[in-house]
Amino acid sequence: MNRTRSSLFHYWVIGHQFVLRHSDLVIPWLVQLKFMVLMRSEYGVEASRDNQKHSKPCFQGTNPYHGCMKVTEILETCIYAEDLARAEEFYGGVLGLEVIARQEGRHAFFRCGHRMFLVFNPAKTLEASTEFPPHGSHGPAHAAFGVRADELPAWREYLGKRGVTIEKEMTWPNGGRSLYFRDPAGNSIELATPRIWSIAEEALFGKPRVVGRDSVEP
Repeated sequence: MNRTRSSLFHYWVIGHQFVLRHSDLVIPWLVQLKFMVLMRSEYGVEASRDNQKHSKPCFQGTNPYHGCMKVTEILETCIYAEDLARAEEFYGGVLGLEVIARQEGRHAFFRCGHRMFLVFNPAKTLEASTEFPPHGSHGPAHAAFGVRADELPAWREYLGKRGVTIEKEMTWPNGGRSLYFRDPAGNSIELATPRIWSIAEEALFGKPRVVGRDSVEP
């Protein structure tokens, strides 16, 4: 028994010395490990590596319904704003989204890549209707748009020139980065690199666009 305790103490001393000598390597790894564990426990997902292409079917690690069907894409998401004219000016004129439909006083619909971004006036969509189920909310909501990592500095400069104040800039433990700012309705809007969720840029944007023999357009 004494020999076992002595051996365990010996290995503990060796490990402690290793951490002290290589803290510049060990501490960032521990921080990232803590972030991955917290993300998994808080959101019920596994923090995957960039080269991991598929999660476990139906989130088997946390979901008891192993035989369930599974959605795999988000088609549209929405936020709410009472002043749709200002919302359209911001999302179309500043963020460059394409307006594809509008109904005065009720909504403005934008195309974002291959997905849809919808802005509704909650005063209208909360009204009882036989055409659509009522929906809506009041107070600041949140939405995040994906950008390439090497585009983020240009976005910071561009937003400043357009009078948009950067409220918060984050560098996440796994290397992803985010810019936070507000739309005219007070919603919290984020420009983020896919790495904040351990997603490879190629998975979101596809392969880089080649614009010359030795250059690649972001």
